[in-house]
Amino acid sequence: MFSKDKGFTLIELILVLVIIGFLTSLVAPAITSLAGLKLKTATRKMAAGLRYARSQAVTTGSEYQVVFDIEKGEMIIESLKEEEKPYSYNNGYEDGEEEESNGEEEEEDDSAKRMKKRKTYTVPKEVRLARVVIDGEEITEDQAWIDFYPNGSCSGGEIFLMDEKEREYRIALEFITGIVKITEEEET
Repeated sequence: MFSKDKGFTLIELILVLVIIGFLTSLVAPAITSLAGLKLKTATRKMAAGLRYARSQAVTTGSEYQVVFDIEKGEMIIESLKEEEKPYSYNNGYEDGEEEESNGEEEEEDDSAKRMKKRKTYTVPKEVRLARVVIDGEEITEDQAWIDFYPNGSCSGGEIFLMDEKEREYRIALEFITGIVKITEEEET
């Protein structure tokens, strides 16, 4: 009848190895593309921040500045306009009289308002802010900044992000329109 020996035949073992090989060939490219995903995501988030700064400048009618701290890998967006106090009919006082204050509360309020207007984005550790090019000058350390104006234009420039495998994305800003464009740079 049947033999009581239990085990796998050579054909079964070869079939399992072929299936494992096939699955590995499908999974390996997916893992490789995940490494580039952080770079692509960081680039898109930075471009979104630049679009936000442009939008805020147009909407509020005040200049916005985006500061790139290359060493820290940060992008800081802030309004350049000081907060104006809302008009309140002289705060209930007659002409010539002024409200007295010790100045401390105003300073705290101003800094709190400024912090609300300030947004910071830090790139992930696998991605680095490689350089910023403004007016043809390549900046690779310290800080660089781009201004956005109420008419939608900006001071222009290019921002380059790079990952550990030297893949690079470029964010270009058109100075007349303030439009933000992303391109993947070719390896040279």
